[in-house]
Amino acid sequence: MWERRLGGEPPSRRDLMGFAIEGFTAVTASLGDTAALMAMRSNEELTNDVHDRALTRALPPDIRTLVERNQQDERRHRDWIAGQLGAQPRR
Repeated sequence: MWERRLGGEPPSRRDLMGFAIEGFTAVTASLGDTAALMAMRSNEELTNDVHDRALTRALPPDIRTLVERNQQDERRHRDWIAGQLGAQPRR
């Protein structure tokens, strides 16, 4: 696992933030499509910020490639959600 290669330990379970995000999304989803999309947009923006911060670090080339590929995927998610909401993604 790449976490170990960088001196860390992969998480064995979701952290408190993961539970909070899942709960927030579930609650807002019950309020309708727009509310669900807004919650999803917030989640995607958080994920994009994490990828942006990760790419400021010195990473081995193969891990950098992986993070960049995942970042592009997360940007597509964020942009699709923003399009559904008729808004520009926050950058």
